[in-house]
Amino acid sequence: MEKFLKVQKNSVEYIENNLEESFKITLQETGLSREDVKQMYNWYDFNPEIKDSDIDGLKKIKKFLSKSGMLEKK
Repeated sequence: MEKFLKVQKNSVEYIENNLEESFKITLQETGLSREDVKQMYNWYDFNPEIKDSDIDGLKKIKKFLSKSGMLEKK
């Protein structure tokens, strides 16, 4: 768990310090539009603590991914 949390922390720091590059990588990997990537970025809270608002957010993301064809199974 300590290793996971360290990797998570480093990943978040990279994203925050290299936001444009992170968007570019996400665009390439997902095929989504830049607007969709920005929208999805604003949905995420990278704090590892799970809150009720996180569950609600995941439901919204599931709906978006299903609508965009990236999630095939519910």
